[in-house]
Parts: sequence; structure tokens; C-alpha cells
Amino acid sequence: MLNLTKSITISGYSYVEKTVENTTDDTTTYTEKVPAVYLSADVADNGSDPHISFTIQNKELYLANKKDCNKDISEFYTNALSLIE
Repeated sequence: MLNLTKSITISGYSYVEKTVENTTDDTTTYTEKVPAVYLSADVADNGSDPHISFTIQNKELYLANKKDCNKDISEFYTNALSLIE
């Protein structure tokens, strides 16, 4: 017997801008977006509980930018939970 479940999956990253020195020229720097936290959510339409999670990809970067990362995590949770209403 086949039983299908339709679900919505969303994912994203909390990025932090980091200044990096150019390896060929020590006097030149550039800004790079580095992922600090990976965010993921699965919401099924059959009434089952949603699954929302995050994974810290770079602990040092996360800890140094905790306030901004936590803001992104909170925004992601709000968006993911709005899918179950």
C-alpha cells in the first residue's frame, strides 16, 4: 500500500561578512560572506509535527557574531513556523 506525504522544505544560512587578505598581495583585502549557521525545516501537510533545526558550521565565527546569528535563527524559526498555520 502506497502512502504519500506532501511536505515543504526550506533551508538557509546565516552568513557573516569576513575581511580576508589576498594571498597574492598582502596589502589587498576583500570581504567574503562565510556561512556560520545552516538552517533547515520540514513541514508536512498531514498534521505531523514540523522538524526545524540549525547546525553551527563555524563555531568561532558563530561565537564572535552570536547576536547577528541568533537574530537570523529567530527569523528563520518564525518563517518556518508560519508554514504550519
